[in-house]
Amino acid sequence: MSQKQNRIVVAHTHLDPDACVGVSLLIEDGEEKFPGISDAMVTFWSGGEEFNKAGFGSTNVLTVDIGGGMFDHHPANKHPGECAATLVAKHLGISEKPELQKILDYTKAHDLHGTKTPLDFADFLQCLNKKYSDERGKTNDKKVFRLGEIMLKAKIAFEKSEEARNPRSAIELLNWWMKTKKLTRDDLAAGQIVRYLNGLENGAKNSFDFAEIIQGLTIMHAEVSELAFELLNAKYERQKALFGRTLKDLDNADVIEVKQEGKKFVIVTGKSDEEDFGKMARSKQYGYIATIVIQRNSNGRTMIFTNNRYNTVKELRNIVAMIRLEEQLKQGKKPFVGDFWKLSQPGRIEEVPNWYFQQERHKGGGKLLNGSLTSPDIPPTQIPLWKITRIVETALNLGQEFDWGRWITVQIKRH
Repeated sequence: MSQKQNRIVVAHTHLDPDACVGVSLLIEDGEEKFPGISDAMVTFWSGGEEFNKAGFGSTNVLTVDIGGGMFDHHPANKHPGECAATLVAKHLGISEKPELQKILDYTKAHDLHGTKTPLDFADFLQCLNKKYSDERGKTNDKKVFRLGEIMLKAKIAFEKSEEARNPRSAIELLNWWMKTKKLTRDDLAAGQIVRYLNGLENGAKNSFDFAEIIQGLTIMHAEVSELAFELLNAKYERQKALFGRTLKDLDNADVIEVKQEGKKFVIVTGKSDEEDFGKMARSKQYGYIATIVIQRNSNGRTMIFTNNRYNTVKELRNIVAMIRLEEQLKQGKKPFVGDFWKLSQPGRIEEVPNWYFQQERHKGGGKLLNGSLTSPDIPPTQIPLWKITRIVETALNLGQEFDWGRWITVQIKRH
């Protein structure tokens, strides 16, 4: 057996399910492969220069979902179809454990396809990240990780027990919480919580959600109400934020309508640091039912989101290729990659590493990300916001008539 070492585990800041599950499994089940890991110090970094300046590179340091190591699935599609958590589980030989199957499936679906439902593990982590962030956006990641670990242990307990799903305790807690907050089911700021409660009462089932977490805590004989209120308060606070800064940013956004073969598409372009800007823009109640949302934050990083109500899969692939080509031309890269299928492929490509294409499971859905909360070290795009909007508008206008050969020829001449 290897000699026990003082270990450090590093994950990215603003924890998501992949990093949280990956780190937790490594610490809980990694002692045989990595002696000393059960007592490891867990720390969180944004990556890039900050990561390199810290001098990490020692064999005592294990990185998860960051740093390009053995448990990072991001570099140039090095591990297609995998996420950090599945890489950890397979390396440790625990990926076939029955109690981990649904957890790993859930984590991979969220990380690779953005699958998430209100009041599930991913949603709560996102809300906790927001709650425990200061005015500069720096998050108390250790606090969020501790709460994430509890939720994960509860889910594992639920899966191990093989009990039938029973949301009764969750329904009681939700009603109690609403009563203590003096909220009614008509309260708009509690909309997602109310809809989730109504769904539970009518038999709705979602994986790794509030109901399963509460049932798991009960199986563990753990204190339930404290964590339940912590999670619900974080969710409610985040929902209330939708009616403040986000609405203001949305009011200042530009809205363009595009008609294509009898269909109407809406593009919303705006500047905002709010996580829910895209969601609000796509909503019917408060936004514009946007087909595509282009959001640029104060650091110059840009995110492009689609609305899963519309089948824009062809247009989205065109947009991805067009954006990646424009980025290369803006940077003056010679030679540059001009192959459509290379430029439009999901994930990150070596030639244009600052744009990550996340293709959703849903028909036509997806995101094109120039950095994110979990990847704040990605260099901002050099493409002006108006140009990105013009590219998206052109792709939607042309639809099936889009000709890549003609497009690339014109763009080369313009540059």
